[in-house]
Amino acid sequence: MRCLIVLPHLCERSFSYIIPQGLAVISAVVKRIEAVERFTLNLNYPEFYRKKARQAEAVRAALGEYKPDVVMSGGQVDNFKDMFAIFETVKAYDENIITVAGGLLISGAPAPAMEALENVDYGIVGEGELTVAELLTAIKAGASASQMEKVHGLVIKRETGFILTPPRALITDWAKDIPWADYDSFGRGEINSQAISRADYPGFSAIRINSTRGCVARCTFCYNPFSNRLRLRPLDDFFAELDQLTQKYGKTSIHICDDMLATSKSRLREFCLRMKEMELSSWLVFLRVPQVDSETIGLLEEAGCEELFLGLESIHDSTLKSMDKKITFKQAEEALRVLGESKIKTYSQIIFGDPVEDYQMALEGIRWRDSAGLPENIYISYMMLMIAPGSRLYQKMVSEGKIKDEVEYIRNYSSMKYMNISKMTNDEYFDIYDRIRGFEADHGERSVQVEYNFRAEQKKAAWICRKCGQKAEKTFPLRYLQCMCSHCGTVADIPEMKPMGPELIAPDRLKANIEALLARHSSIVFWGAGQFLKMIPEDLLRGGNIILADKAAAGNEYAGKTIKSTDEIAALEPGCIVVSVIPATRASREIYAAIDEKFPSVKECPNLWELNFRSLG
Repeated sequence: MRCLIVLPHLCERSFSYIIPQGLAVISAVVKRIEAVERFTLNLNYPEFYRKKARQAEAVRAALGEYKPDVVMSGGQVDNFKDMFAIFETVKAYDENIITVAGGLLISGAPAPAMEALENVDYGIVGEGELTVAELLTAIKAGASASQMEKVHGLVIKRETGFILTPPRALITDWAKDIPWADYDSFGRGEINSQAISRADYPGFSAIRINSTRGCVARCTFCYNPFSNRLRLRPLDDFFAELDQLTQKYGKTSIHICDDMLATSKSRLREFCLRMKEMELSSWLVFLRVPQVDSETIGLLEEAGCEELFLGLESIHDSTLKSMDKKITFKQAEEALRVLGESKIKTYSQIIFGDPVEDYQMALEGIRWRDSAGLPENIYISYMMLMIAPGSRLYQKMVSEGKIKDEVEYIRNYSSMKYMNISKMTNDEYFDIYDRIRGFEADHGERSVQVEYNFRAEQKKAAWICRKCGQKAEKTFPLRYLQCMCSHCGTVADIPEMKPMGPELIAPDRLKANIEALLARHSSIVFWGAGQFLKMIPEDLLRGGNIILADKAAAGNEYAGKTIKSTDEIAALEPGCIVVSVIPATRASREIYAAIDEKFPSVKECPNLWELNFRSLG
């Protein structure tokens, strides 16, 4: 039997991604099943970046080359559309190929996720190692439908609906039943050997590994398929795998992804002693607030830990209680104090939109970071509450009817995940959303110089560190507001992209930039005829060699022109397209992807923000 495992497209920013540990472990599981040939396909190389057609072509080519009997893929709900495309392509190629999906998407909402995916025969629910081995062995043996239903941990597609088999018991013998992750089969070694430029893969060097599974906490917004039962991996097995990984890929960027690393001081001491002996260049851990004390942080720092992610979430005790964090803000402040006295770079976040939160509380959360006098090694980011399938909050929203259709919710998660369930009005909620997605332009270091790349959703910052005085540089996503000096670790606030509003429109600069572009190109297409385009004075758009295009608004009139469909402008072979939508959104990604696919003649592709705030002459 032949099995193809497909890693879906993950890199939304400049090809930066980390191979998921879960799929790499499943690949290792399949490799050791007798009489099963395993093949892999990674859809995250530069040639696939935002190229859906090329990804589909690659899947079809792999099906033709490997002729698999089974195709497997997996991911989170954020990966739904890419997983859907993979399985749709497989079934269109040959409907007899058996398809299997796994990951948090399936485990979080088994039947709704299977219905949303449409083209999947079997879903893996919960821990997958033993389930995948048993499932593939049964398929290979030609098991009947009734026999397949005896495999625990599955959701099975039937003509009459979906069948959930009994849940799979959690693995107890880690060293025996959980093989080491197979990163090589997804190209990890190829990247590491410099076969592909590391500059194209800024996040690729990281390697994920676990020494525990499970979490004793059950935060309302979190979904953990390993339940609340904590299992400890034998440290000998952990360090044997870590040694192999570092020999293959180097000793940099090791992510120890345990939810509950520091539950036992005696185990932590042994762990840190052995980590110190590894002499890693950099490694990071995740900690809960109750796990942070001077001894723990001292052990980690002595062992060489450089970075730490801390679960903070809110500055209000009422919100923390609502989230079932089992902590107080006073405890969180003490944890931050302890971490601030160390050299460990600490990252945490505040989440807005919990059911008990009102507008004033949210504003206090935003203002707290800048008034708290945080040490320079601590970075606090902001995010809106997302309702993930499988979480207690998701189940509550379903039971209360606020999520009316689970299948539709999964299909449109990218646009529906920000749901106002707080005490804020919708206007207040989206005001907070706007505030944390785009801060004032003058919020930052005076010495910072920033270059924006809207197509790649990146900004490149260069500044003089206020502490060590050296020049620091960093390329990172548009929405990031802080960065750390590579020399001394001092946090710098980076100016955010200026908000686009009528009060900030600069007609003279817009006119000069449009004239400069027309001097270089026979025509300009403004793609996106929505609210942001309409901030431009109409007289600047009335020229005959200026074309307005918008899929949704095609046929409407604006600035004396009929807005064309985006298909109509393909025949015009424009040399310049101005993307006039909000950057780093689904709409902007779709426009840039369409430009890459359909408009080879385009030589310039500025964003409306560049047109208004920069000189393009």
